[in-house]
Amino acid sequence: MKKLILTIMLCLGAALFAVEPNQFPILGWGVLNYLPEHSKTPEFYEEMKECGFTIAGFASNDEQVAAAKQAGMQVIIWHRDITAVDFRHPDPDGWREKVKAVVDKYADEPTVWGYYVKDEPELADMEGVAIMTQLIRELAPGKEPYANLYPPSANPNHWAPLDFDGYVEKAMTEFASKAVGYDQYVFYEDGNVRETMQKGYKVSREKALATGKDWWYCGLSIAHRTYAVPTYPQLNMAAFSALAYGARGLAWFTYLDTRMQGWHDAPLNAYGERTPTWWALKRVNRDIQGLAPILNHLRSDRVYHFGDSVPGSAERLHGPDAESLLSGMLLSSHWLIGEFTHDETGDRYLIVVNKDTTHTNEFLPQWRDGKVPAQVNYVFTVHPGECGINRKPNDNNIFEAGAAALLHLHY
Repeated sequence: MKKLILTIMLCLGAALFAVEPNQFPILGWGVLNYLPEHSKTPEFYEEMKECGFTIAGFASNDEQVAAAKQAGMQVIIWHRDITAVDFRHPDPDGWREKVKAVVDKYADEPTVWGYYVKDEPELADMEGVAIMTQLIRELAPGKEPYANLYPPSANPNHWAPLDFDGYVEKAMTEFASKAVGYDQYVFYEDGNVRETMQKGYKVSREKALATGKDWWYCGLSIAHRTYAVPTYPQLNMAAFSALAYGARGLAWFTYLDTRMQGWHDAPLNAYGERTPTWWALKRVNRDIQGLAPILNHLRSDRVYHFGDSVPGSAERLHGPDAESLLSGMLLSSHWLIGEFTHDETGDRYLIVVNKDTTHTNEFLPQWRDGKVPAQVNYVFTVHPGECGINRKPNDNNIFEAGAAALLHLHY
């Protein structure tokens, strides 16, 4: 058997952030809603950028746009003439003039990434949301309409009589945005994991591939109710699981403290100070930004699991099929594998995730007959380069709790 070599990549650092094609879109919620006095200074956006974000949500005045521009960040605009309309009774002719007045103001402003339309529309809102996204696409070429869907764990009445699959498909078919995403919060104080965690990824991937759309995942970065204080293993596992399913963007709710009772440990607290969540999220976001030059060119081929559930959850998961590159895994069963092809080079890649957020696991793949690579490389992010897996005495095939890696396969 040919010798296997495996290489990993950690964070490339700030040099990538200045180059737009080499950024992975990561949105931080909560600029408009919480601590608005902080969001009018360049330092606020510089700190977001340091944490690995590329887009701030949501700006509502020129001071915020100017401050973000000075820091080299983008923003999504929130304006009541777009968001505070009656989506259940669409009035495209009546909306047009007001929308045009909003978007014309920022037509030549690259700091403005797009416009917030609606969060978690119900089925009754969908026609109106679709019309608004079409108006923004028509009147603001080059800008994106932003709408975020309910998760599969929400009350089914929100999309009845459709099922969740039909709800996502309708949005991806009818919304004029390039990407459609959803939010889902999955980690609880008692260690349990929501049982629809992987379903949201799976449905979004399938509908995105079928419609030619991209999809984004929005994860939780603030504790509230019985949701746990976010840890690095949880944040990393959630984010890289989405990437393994082909997500082309991420969002975190919320970047700032909400100033509401019971909400706590956001990346920035009520005083605008960094919490341990900030540092954990920085590690996740910056690792992803380091991989962005490759991630932005990967086409999702296949996703599968070893182990029929995520630790802490009873959700049933699908394993590899007869065409997968891997046929098995030695010792540990807690793995998620995404297979990809680079859209320019044709090279094959894997995103590998340790689904266990409390235990370290050793990555010992079994390759399917006839599909053994001559070389497998972890992709480094701090310093460009590659290093082999399981080269004693380094034991660098060890994945800490919730850890993930991008693997480059050479045939």
